[in-house]
Amino acid sequence: DFSEAMFVFVNLSEHKKGLRKLGLLPDPDDKSTDVDEKLHAAFLSTKSAGQWRMLKNQTETIKSLAQTLKQVNVLPRASDSVYSVEEIYEAMKAYAEHCQLPFMRTFNGLRFRILRHIERRDPSMRKE
Repeated sequence: DFSEAMFVFVNLSEHKKGLRKLGLLPDPDDKSTDVDEKLHAAFLSTKSAGQWRMLKNQTETIKSLAQTLKQVNVLPRASDSVYSVEEIYEAMKAYAEHCQLPFMRTFNGLRFRILRHIERRDPSMRKE
């Protein structure tokens, strides 16, 4: 889902800062095509260092999410269990539905929403 991928990309704090400096941070009311045009301009801009952060590798992300989902009793297994991507994804969907988070189709979209939700509830988890 390209629109969701753009949403996740734009909402990473480092990207927001860079896009804001370029005057290309999308507005909440922007359509997908507007966001696409702004990102395209940002990627081609000579005013940017061209350094964009990539998400952590999936193995690290799955371990982190499994720990979080176990803490909220969505993954009720022993602490030494290894989870498949599918098990994590299903638990993420259950957590998002239970917490009434906005619907997301992708793993990274759900990851973003869940982590943002947890950070808002627990100030000690905030990066800034």
